[in-house]
Amino acid sequence: MTSTFWRRLSQIFFVSFLAVFGIKHQVIGGGPKGAPPLDSYCVFGGVETLYSWIHNGEFLLKTNMSNIILLFTVLVITIFMGAVFCGWICPLGAIQDFFNFINRKTINKKIYIPHKLELPFRSLKYILLILITFMTIRTGQLWFEGYDPLKVFFHFKFESLTPIIILIIFSILGVLIERFWCKYLCPLGAIIFPLSYLSIINLNKNHDQCNDCNICDSSCSMDLQPSRSTSKTECIKCLDCMKSCNQSDVLYLTLGKKGR
Repeated sequence: MTSTFWRRLSQIFFVSFLAVFGIKHQVIGGGPKGAPPLDSYCVFGGVETLYSWIHNGEFLLKTNMSNIILLFTVLVITIFMGAVFCGWICPLGAIQDFFNFINRKTINKKIYIPHKLELPFRSLKYILLILITFMTIRTGQLWFEGYDPLKVFFHFKFESLTPIIILIIFSILGVLIERFWCKYLCPLGAIIFPLSYLSIINLNKNHDQCNDCNICDSSCSMDLQPSRSTSKTECIKCLDCMKSCNQSDVLYLTLGKKGR
């Protein structure tokens, strides 16, 4: 079985997991005898509540120790394996892959950000991270909660017009621009991607055997051009570039810098 099969299986599992708990919370309700809110299973919730937990030993409303545990688990995984959370686990990543599938089966046409604007656009997620962190600390609550696409998709309840608008915009952009959220806006990615520089497991390339066909570039959902360089911190380890390569031994994984 290919890496694609196992990746899809992993994505389906985590999407189903979050959906079940999102529905369960709506059916049973919250409170001491109810189901935990969706926020309790959010990795980014660990980022949002971290300051409050360290500063006064309290969690922001709707968060708890589970958020801190999830955050540090993902950070440890990132140090060992890079941004695999984004490619194999994150439900929003899975939803974007599904939208890309819809694109291929329908219009089969994608929008690409001009090369000169790539860096400014990819910097937006770092600006968003700073803004969310500042506003969360200032307000003492989950300031980003009402705009979080994860909650929009898995809360299964629309309490205002805002989440409906976000759902529509996210869906349209998800179909037109492959993994637009991961590349340009994800505040959690703004933490994971720089940390993945320390990754022990890395993608590597045998330049001597490469025939410069550049097929691997077109298969990269993050538009990282693995044909030129494989040392990209935003690589989500989807391994699609390895699968697409016509040469069996050009792209491969290493433990450390050299050990396969």
